Amino acid sequence: MLNHLRSDTRIFLVNIRSMAMQDGLEVVIKNIQKYLMEHVNIPVVDRAAIDLLQAELYYLNAQSSDSINIFETEIMPVLKNLPDEVQITILHNKNTVSFGALTSNATLDFYYLYDYRKLSGFDPWYNSKLLTAYNAVEEGKHFDALPIYWQHLLYTFNQGIWNAHSNAYAMISKEFITLNWLPKSAYYAIMSQNSKLADIICERLIYSRDVNFIEQTLDIVLKKSQLLRHASVACKIIEGIQDEIPDAYLDITIDYLLGICSNKRQNPFEINPIVNSWKAIKSLAHKLSSRKASELLDIITTNEWFTSVNVIRRHLIEIIDNLIDVLPKYKFMKLSKIIIPFAKEKKSDIDYVQVVNLLCHIAYRDKNKAKKFLAKQLYSKGTKIDSYLGQVVNNFDAKIKYDDLEGTVKIVSQNILLQVQRLKPEEKPQIVFDTYGNIEKVDKDKKEKIIVQMSANSHLRTLTVNKHLLKPSHINMLVNSFVRMIENPYNSLSNKMILVNAIIELANKFTKIQKQKIFKLLKPLAEGNIIESSVAMSHQEASNPLNPFKMSDTKPEVISGGALYALSCLENSHPGIYGNKVNKLIEKAVVDKNPIIRKHGYWAATKISKPKNRLLYSVLYGTRDSDYQATIAAFDVILNRKDFDLTLENWHLLFISLYEAAHSEHKELRRISAIISNKLFKKAPLEYKGKIKELTEKLKSDICHSVRVLPKNP
Repeated sequence: MLNHLRSDTRIFLVNIRSMAMQDGLEVVIKNIQKYLMEHVNIPVVDRAAIDLLQAELYYLNAQSSDSINIFETEIMPVLKNLPDEVQITILHNKNTVSFGALTSNATLDFYYLYDYRKLSGFDPWYNSKLLTAYNAVEEGKHFDALPIYWQHLLYTFNQGIWNAHSNAYAMISKEFITLNWLPKSAYYAIMSQNSKLADIICERLIYSRDVNFIEQTLDIVLKKSQLLRHASVACKIIEGIQDEIPDAYLDITIDYLLGICSNKRQNPFEINPIVNSWKAIKSLAHKLSSRKASELLDIITTNEWFTSVNVIRRHLIEIIDNLIDVLPKYKFMKLSKIIIPFAKEKKSDIDYVQVVNLLCHIAYRDKNKAKKFLAKQLYSKGTKIDSYLGQVVNNFDAKIKYDDLEGTVKIVSQNILLQVQRLKPEEKPQIVFDTYGNIEKVDKDKKEKIIVQMSANSHLRTLTVNKHLLKPSHINMLVNSFVRMIENPYNSLSNKMILVNAIIELANKFTKIQKQKIFKLLKPLAEGNIIESSVAMSHQEASNPLNPFKMSDTKPEVISGGALYALSCLENSHPGIYGNKVNKLIEKAVVDKNPIIRKHGYWAATKISKPKNRLLYSVLYGTRDSDYQATIAAFDVILNRKDFDLTLENWHLLFISLYEAAHSEHKELRRISAIISNKLFKKAPLEYKGKIKELTEKLKSDICHSVRVLPKNP
């Protein structure tokens, strides 16, 4: 398309595009209008190209209706006067905007253009040389591939079809990722509007631990992403590297994000950049100074998204939750009065869980005035307590009273038993509360159908939190329902995992006989003998990349590990009840080939009452596990067990692990190394105190905020 334009028009288009990326849309629209007033007699194709740029900038700023208006009032009336190539470019771009503006003819136009490409042989996305570039990349010949990608980018730019040009930007970004030119790849990812590339770039930036790369990327993100569709990807990058953002960049990054958030959009397909901006702020909130946090709190609580029910308010409440640890305490009482209506008369299912979490956090930080106020508001006499508030009653030092506890336990037990129902084809299942979906299988031979109801069991969770109210008869009812549904081969693994978690919560309430019964139930699971439901899709089927209809259930190894952890909790509440059986299961788990099993094995080792001495060596070797999450679980055993008496040889092994973790590419490992080094410094032998102190000082200058700044109570 550009070859039909005058040279001064082409220069103007490039300058305006660059200005829009840096200064925003409002400034450049004025410049465009001024230019058109000064150049009244420019050729019709040049005028159409300038109007097309206006339409593109509106589209990139998530203003599709304004973009469509430019097409309808300025471009389409002169369409027939333009060269055929320019007409096709305009129609393609108009169709792109039509989908964003939700116009009725968008789909019909799409297929018309698709048929045109097939019949005419004109395909703006196809370039025969790209296959050569792909093959060159596979062979490591980037010196051959990059020039081809660059030529394709120039070709799509001259052609003027937005989607094709975005795809070309994505190709360049991927190539720059491969070459480790990460700041440049971030720029091209932003231009391509490809958020998946942002995730890859963030991962590479984190693993690079190169502060120069981080700063260069931020400079690009903050200076070249004023248009909302560009900003959507930029915000994903900021969120992805939030832990690595230098303190010097924090305030300007927050100000940039707030600028994006200040835009107003109603179209659900154009709200995503604003959502991403709030999510990026959420990821940074805990790092702010008390002053900046207070400013941000005032902005949020007066924002129109906060004062009305909408899909964004959940993110705003989560931002406030992340601000709690850095806000001054005198703010909490006023904040409690602002938030409490969202849990009562202004309650909304969209963000109710987030509201309850925030109130719990406020009560934790202000254990006096705010906590008492919230407890009175949420749990006063006559107030109806739902299952969510029932689960957090202890956070407010409050108490709940059941009018009919016996009846409640019966209903909960019955609902557990109704998770699996065998019915005649014409029968309808009994509905379980907290159900979020059903799975059905028809057995033609037996002329029956099996219904598995997926249940969140929030009422069961409420009972386990308030287990001090439960009588032995209540516990017996629950245990019987647990056993029947965990044994049921048709029940889903997700349902079974919820029941295993309930057993963990109730571990110290069971009698010796009940614990023996549960041991017989869970031991085969802990050994890996998991039978997946024939009603639901198996994990193997759900993991098949060729399966387009994935419906994943809890992984079998998670059930196995959860059962082992449950047995260790049961043994902890009644030491020696299972003899050495749980120890043997743990010792076997920590050397399993599956890292998820090893991780659960280490978690179980934190609970077992009397670990065998040889388990210590398994744990120490586990602190150098090939899976970093299993390594963290092994370190947790060292951190939480007070009865491990480390010899000088043990300290030698532990220090080697701490040193390796401190130099790991995984920030989670560096963080656990810093936590353990701080906590165990006083216990360390004299020979290792200096080495551990040196390691701690090194970690204080880590690129990641979460490694540098540790919680007071690890």
